[in-house]
Amino acid sequence: MKTKITIAVLTLFLVWLEGNTQTEWTGPKITFTKDNSADWTLEANQDRITSNVWLTRQNQWSIFNIAQGDISEKTSCIEIDGQPYDTKWAFGTIADGVGTLTFDSFLGVNFTNCGPGGSESGVSPVGINAVLHLITDNIYIDIKFLSWAIGDSGGSGGFSYERSTDQNLDVNDFELNKALLVFPNPSQNFIQITGLTNQLNFKMHNILGVKVLENKIEPNKKIDITNLGKGIYFINFENGAILKFIKQ
Repeated sequence: MKTKITIAVLTLFLVWLEGNTQTEWTGPKITFTKDNSADWTLEANQDRITSNVWLTRQNQWSIFNIAQGDISEKTSCIEIDGQPYDTKWAFGTIADGVGTLTFDSFLGVNFTNCGPGGSESGVSPVGINAVLHLITDNIYIDIKFLSWAIGDSGGSGGFSYERSTDQNLDVNDFELNKALLVFPNPSQNFIQITGLTNQLNFKMHNILGVKVLENKIEPNKKIDITNLGKGIYFINFENGAILKFIKQ
């Protein structure tokens, strides 16, 4: 009984640690761009930073986290206050010390009140050094907007920024991880790996590092996760890519 209790406590601690360990991404900068009038529901027009945060923008209003719901039904800036959900923002850089920065929502730091350059008041985010905090993942990222299109009802919703990446991944690893994505994530029964161009062998481990599945996956095929317990899992592919997903 004591052994079972110890294992249970250790598992809970590791789950807590996974969600609370602070990480500062200071790796090579990448650029993300959503073109004017581009379809924000398409993966190519979303910066899928983690499984919890996918940043994009409609043809009006501000940026939002589509991983936690679309905002197509919203009709005003007030209705999207707090977006992008699961994020906080601050002026400055990681080098300044994240503990010295003041974080708030994207609109709260007055980056933009929905539409810089448009009919709404606010400060254009272009050219301002900022830090993005992914709350659930507890990751801090340097970010600087390079462009921002008009954001009122006659706007086109384009924007671009450069941001830091995970320094623990080299350039090749990052490109591999960027190319492959788990969908849907979180999931209950099946997952697919988008971005596959050929068959790949993989091994799947739980948060304790125990292998729970070993198989191969082909483009447009699904992986059955019905029998897995709820929790966080990692998929290690033979090409070096590693993906994380959540079983609900």
